[in-house]
Amino acid sequence: MLCNITDIIMYIIVGGYSGLANGTASFLKNLAFVKYDSKRFTVLFSVLRIVLLCFAFEGLITFCFICIEIAGTVAVLFGREDGFSLKVISFIGECIWIVYDALFATLFVASMTAVSTVVSLVGVLLGNRCKEKK
Repeated sequence: MLCNITDIIMYIIVGGYSGLANGTASFLKNLAFVKYDSKRFTVLFSVLRIVLLCFAFEGLITFCFICIEIAGTVAVLFGREDGFSLKVISFIGECIWIVYDALFATLFVASMTAVSTVVSLVGVLLGNRCKEKK
């Protein structure tokens, strides 16, 4: 969710309204899943994000985002209880965002996305390490 907040702030700064809309929908989806454990709202915000992606369709990379969103929703509904599969899918999605930002946005945006991706990866690795110690 920290990555989502970083993305939202970044898109506000650069004026990327489609990225802002998608980042907000992604944040709400993750909030519904993590905070409220609501699969219904998780699916609702996933569908909203897919619709937003369809409106802003830019070819293959947008198709990748749609596939990642669908995979993430399936991971939420049927994945492991600890959310590991969702974290991995989110990491893959962030990597696709880095490519997108480098191609269509600015290097500043791509570097900010890369930083949030590294933070996300460290969180996943540290989370798994703590679980292994228990």
